[in-house]
Amino acid sequence: STLKANGLEIIDKVSDISTRLIANKVSLKYKSEEIYNLVDRFYDKIKKE
Repeated sequence: STLKANGLEIIDKVSDISTRLIANKVSLKYKSEEIYNLVDRFYDKIKKE
């Protein structure tokens, strides 16, 4: 993680966070394959950590 890479550590947890990907309706309709591929790549990266 970037914390370890920079010699940092978690002292206290303030709150949980979540990621949101926002796409307009036209982009989702015409570029859905690209968007879902991107979502899959994010999900795979998160699972590894």
